[in-house]
Amino acid sequence: MTNNLKTGSKFTCKYCGRQFTREKTLAVHLCEPKRRMQQQHEKWVQVGYATYQRFYSLTQGNGDEKTYEHFAKSAYYNAFVKFGKHLLDINPVRPDLFIDYVIKKQIKLDWWCKDKVYQDFLAHQILFEDAQAGMERTIKTMRDWAEQEGAEFNHFFEYVNLNRAVHMIQTGKISPWVLFSCKTGKKLLNELNDEQIKIISDTINPAHWKARFKKQPDDYAFVKEVLVQAGIE
Repeated sequence: MTNNLKTGSKFTCKYCGRQFTREKTLAVHLCEPKRRMQQQHEKWVQVGYATYQRFYSLTQGNGDEKTYEHFAKSAYYNAFVKFGKHLLDINPVRPDLFIDYVIKKQIKLDWWCKDKVYQDFLAHQILFEDAQAGMERTIKTMRDWAEQEGAEFNHFFEYVNLNRAVHMIQTGKISPWVLFSCKTGKKLLNELNDEQIKIISDTINPAHWKARFKKQPDDYAFVKEVLVQAGIE
């Protein structure tokens, strides 16, 4: 597709309207509107665009899908693209729910990339998510670890580096649904020092999980059964 709109003896950028006397000058010209259109297929831009569409879907509810051209001309383009890159960088637990969280909580757009915003979402998500979601994510994390380490995934709790395990628990990759449902998970927790326990104290809150398991005995039994079948005891 050409960028040229020839008017008389001048060449006009179709994105910003600036005119040039030489076509070669126009070819190397890069204005902000042109840059945004050229970035359309970059992954972080696509994530930002999808978030932009979700924002309008939730806040306006009229079902009208915003085109990329509309997005590229928006005053909020840079903020949404920045958030898209942020999502790719942090690889959040349930990005779809995190996007809905920042929108529904009416958090200021320029705060969406703050660490505390994701930490607050994550704390709530881990404590109240359903058993199957927590278990599936944990097993995926174990399998990824096993592939990286050349180990068996069901040996995860016995051989994972403790600092790495703490980080995985803190970031929601390992769910308390699994930690408290097998002997090896509990053993790992007992091996942590006070500083490590402090880091994950909000996540592994024993009182919360004891009450949760008591309230949902069928889910607790289901997780334990699946773990036994997977060789995680």
